[in-house]
Amino acid sequence: IPNDATRRATFKNRHDVLLKKASELAILCNIKSCVIVYGKGEAQPEVRSSVDEVVPILHRYKAMPEIGRCKKTVTQEDFLRQRMDKLKKQVHKAVQENRERGTAFLVHKAMLGHLPRLEGLTVEEVTNVGWMVQMKLKSLGDRIARSAGGTLATCSASSLCDVCATGTTA
Repeated sequence: IPNDATRRATFKNRHDVLLKKASELAILCNIKSCVIVYGKGEAQPEVRSSVDEVVPILHRYKAMPEIGRCKKTVTQEDFLRQRMDKLKKQVHKAVQENRERGTAFLVHKAMLGHLPRLEGLTVEEVTNVGWMVQMKLKSLGDRIARSAGGTLATCSASSLCDVCATGTTA
């Protein structure tokens, strides 16, 4: 943050939030916690607990093997990378869901007769509509096969249709 006044105000706000979160965490988890803040230009760090509470916590921390101390420690770069990966997955999932909803909308329009011969659709949209119709037919065939108890059901024309005969569509 380039502006000094803004940086100090942001530091103060984040500092207060950090202290509140540490206090809430200690209460919720029934644990002891301490916060040590090294402010820029400060001679001594600010310690938000009494010395009697902080010293045992620090001794316990220092007594842990280094692998235990660093086990869940993450650099800011690693944290941001993990966050970006998570957000990319969320975006990918949202794009996929949006595409499926759009295709479902096109299928419904076609079923209602608003898209005669699928005119005006791109090749990708026609392909997606065809794929979705195939998946729906396969799902229906599977449901029919399960409800028939694995036996073949005859169609009203007294011949076996593709779905009844194979449980799948051609």
